[in-house]
Amino acid sequence: LIHLDGRRFEQQRVLLDWDVAIKGKNDLEQPTSLRYNAVFDRDRPQVAFVNPQGQVQVWDWEQKKLVRQWDPGKDWNEISLSRFSGDGKSLILTTFKAESQTRHYREWQIATGRETRAVKLPESGVSSQRWLEPTPDGNGFLLLGKGDTESMRYDFTAGRYVALPALNLRQS
Repeated sequence: LIHLDGRRFEQQRVLLDWDVAIKGKNDLEQPTSLRYNAVFDRDRPQVAFVNPQGQVQVWDWEQKKLVRQWDPGKDWNEISLSRFSGDGKSLILTTFKAESQTRHYREWQIATGRETRAVKLPESGVSSQRWLEPTPDGNGFLLLGKGDTESMRYDFTAGRYVALPALNLRQS
């Protein structure tokens, strides 16, 4: 994990030994092809990613220290990291379970490695692309899709989805 700086990004600084962080110290000899799934905290020296064993890891890249590692669910076929919460205390991710074809929005508290919220996402079209964004007040999330009827807001207090007006997010 390298930080690039300078006018032409010519200055490099190693933030974290990526192989050790991703694979673990005992797995460095085993070749593997990895799809990196990582997010940085915008305000703190934190990075999170999913290792090949499906565990979520949060690292402090300034101290080069593993902050938390947890297994968020062995029956999930896919974990996609989204972002850190505004206060940096939680990690937001989505999961997919192939058997039931379900996706969930999830929040995990970094200090404890425990899930604090889980919301089932509505089914999407086969070729649909969707994005999750937290609401500015932190009381929900926006599920934005390219189709006219796919965009909606989830309200944590009400515990339900609320339809949004057509946003016309079609690709041109």
